[in-house]
Amino acid sequence: MVTMFIMTTIASIFLIAPAPLLGEMMKTMPGVSPGQVVMATMTVFNILVFVSAILGGPLLDKFGVAKVYMGGMILLTIGALLAPFISTSFWGMIFIRILQGAGTGPIMASVLPVAAIYFPPKQRSILIVIQGIATSIGIMVGRIIVPGIYQTTGNWQTALAWLALFSILGLVISFTVALKSGQGVRAPETIAAFMENIKLSLIRPVTWVVIGCLAMYNWMYQAFNTIIPSYAIAYSPAGLGYDPETIGSLASGAGLLLICGGIIGAIITEKFIKGNAQPVVMAGFVLAAIFIFLIKVPAIASNHKMLQISIYSMAFFSAFIQPQAFGYMAKYYPKGIAGTLGGLIVGISSIISLAGTAAVSVFIYTSRYQAAINFLVAVALLGAIIALFLKHVNEERDIGIGS
Repeated sequence: MVTMFIMTTIASIFLIAPAPLLGEMMKTMPGVSPGQVVMATMTVFNILVFVSAILGGPLLDKFGVAKVYMGGMILLTIGALLAPFISTSFWGMIFIRILQGAGTGPIMASVLPVAAIYFPPKQRSILIVIQGIATSIGIMVGRIIVPGIYQTTGNWQTALAWLALFSILGLVISFTVALKSGQGVRAPETIAAFMENIKLSLIRPVTWVVIGCLAMYNWMYQAFNTIIPSYAIAYSPAGLGYDPETIGSLASGAGLLLICGGIIGAIITEKFIKGNAQPVVMAGFVLAAIFIFLIKVPAIASNHKMLQISIYSMAFFSAFIQPQAFGYMAKYYPKGIAGTLGGLIVGISSIISLAGTAAVSVFIYTSRYQAAINFLVAVALLGAIIALFLKHVNEERDIGIGS
């Protein structure tokens, strides 16, 4: 668990690292437009995360998480060390972010095999929450230390190169764990058994129900994070006219509530409703839809305290969704295909979240904030409808996969 937490935190630092330096990058990359800089540093990285998550899933099953962590840390390190040499080139930066995105994807998908192999069923949803906490901490740390390193060195290429210290530390830790842990507690599977279980998983409707829930969650939450700050800061009559500092503090508080909601949701599922994820996932979607809708109600939108309650409540209840849906796979599917399924889930969810952000950007561009909020409510309610089909099972054989 600690190793997964450290690897996820390091990968998240690399994820966000270029963001605080975009202004300086634009000054030193002549002939490259601001849009191209953002594409080379952030968009390419995100695309490689979902591609490498899907492709890296089978590697997690074959070689174990520790060895995949080693490979990911090596790619992150190479990308960082190349920064002083090729990062001022548009194609050079793309190459660096391809390497780092490819190293990050399997790390983000690793939570499913870690949960399935090393933890009992009742603890697996909590592990999903822990990885989410690690992601948040990594992004926060990256936003703090990268500008600090830049201020010390006076050079953004050097600042990015210094991040190799984190990935080298991760490489040492993952190498040590690989020597000691082996493949965990599961027995190795034959290729035939592995392929048969993958086939059975993909033809089971409940597999796609879980993926659908996660896809709708990612669409909803990523789009929410895109539309709400713009809506809150935009001047009346299109927006609410709040100052950026106020909205920034609300976003920080919502991040904490997201963590709390994930933990509470897992406790409710395991302690009070005997591991049945369906009502918790549905409640997450329905309550999120209600509080998203309330943000557009004039009496609430114009009152800072009521707006704060609505945003915090949306973050808290929406956090019920991801750990339960992801944990469903970790609980009831064979351990030997957990990495492959985890990669598939992370990959598809990442694609959907990019699509959701792009769709909402159209509303922002045309200042149709009310329509955008209605759109998010519809996405949340669609997620609740999909969750209706998340049937409750008690053990692996009830899914009809594995022995």
